[in-house]
Amino acid sequence: MKKIAVITLLVIVLIGCSGKFEEAIEKGDSLFDDSKFEEALLEYEVALEEKQDEEVKERVDHIHIYLEVEALVADDEWMEANDFVAKVKEDAIDEPLKEAITEQKEVIIATIDKRAELEDQLANIEELMEDEELDEAEKLLRSLQEDEEAKHLKKEHKELEDEIKKVTANIKKREKVAAEKKAKEEAKQKAQVKQEFLAKFAEYDQFAENELLVHDYDSEAAYRQAIEIGADQWDSYMNEVYQTLKEDLSASDFASLKKEQQDWLDKLEAEMFDDAYSLENAGTAGKDAVLWIYYDQTRERCFHLVNEYLE
Repeated sequence: MKKIAVITLLVIVLIGCSGKFEEAIEKGDSLFDDSKFEEALLEYEVALEEKQDEEVKERVDHIHIYLEVEALVADDEWMEANDFVAKVKEDAIDEPLKEAITEQKEVIIATIDKRAELEDQLANIEELMEDEELDEAEKLLRSLQEDEEAKHLKKEHKELEDEIKKVTANIKKREKVAAEKKAKEEAKQKAQVKQEFLAKFAEYDQFAENELLVHDYDSEAAYRQAIEIGADQWDSYMNEVYQTLKEDLSASDFASLKKEQQDWLDKLEAEMFDDAYSLENAGTAGKDAVLWIYYDQTRERCFHLVNEYLE
């Protein structure tokens, strides 16, 4: 009687185990058919805990391979993923896992090819940088960075970012060097132009002191004419300096100078014609005063423009 009870208990246990196994297999197969491989794996592992089955074990092994390859791809380990998936015998794998693994293989192969292509292009960029063809290097880098087929290549994109930073730094360095060189050349040119103008001014001052303004003129008219000739010469120099600055200064700086020049002209006119009584009403001394104001102020303006703007 006792023996019968034990046998009955074993039968109940076996029937229960068999039921759990079949239930887990049924759930696993349904999930597997829906390509929910991770969830299916959990059910198959439950089934294997109840009963060892070679077919189920083989399917579990295949799912593990698939998930391992996915993990390697996620970690950007494409060569390792290729080695791993290459060992798989697709004929032994059930659909839809077979299709999923086939797609994995295609993506991995395409990615490895793309990686090789990118490495060649990165080498090309390095050569362009060594040849200091930085604009071309940056252009190629940007095109690679925008390549949709390469966007998932983390390692290569990190290299691209590093190369872009390197190229950008080199470009900025080159631009800085060029700007400094240009500034030095411009400063040297300005200094040379300044010295040329100052030399002209000194020469004319000497001429005016020794020749133009020291003669005993036959008449007041001749004397005033000499002063006016000198003032006109300074006016010519002033216009020459002004045109030089027009070509040299930026648009905004020249606009400021233009206003300053107009203000100076207005002030000069007021001083000549108001403070010196005006040409119409002044006597000989008044006319002389007007001409000397024209001479002195124009000469002073020439020196101011050169010393202020040709530094």
